Amino acid sequence: MICANISGTLRKALKDRALISYPHVTVVCGKPEYTDARKDTISDPKVIAEPLSPSTRNFDQANRRRLYRQLHSLREFLIVERYRRLADGSWEILAYTGENAVIHLNSVKASLTVAERLSCVDAL
Repeated sequence: MICANISGTLRKALKDRALISYPHVTVVCGKPEYTDARKDTISDPKVIAEPLSPSTRNFDQANRRRLYRQLHSLREFLIVERYRRLADGSWEILAYTGENAVIHLNSVKASLTVAERLSCVDAL
């Protein structure tokens, strides 16, 4: 199955399409599932990555984290830290220290170092 970064202006629907998000990086594997005929909003991201912004820190660390965990298609997301869904459905938080630490995104067979910018994931 081919996975691709479909970031940019394409929206991602969260919580039964009640909230729309524009993550910095979104990876979809296979054919994207759109929420309507306009094909501008997807509902099946496999990986989402976002920088943690000081202005949205509280929302990102509480609400957005909770909403992302509810996406059945999502296997990993990054909001500064990395979160990985385990086989039992629970989530594991992985911490990285040092700019040479390597983040492995197992669900899409990709890696990046902490020092790399999220925009480097465009190679997926």
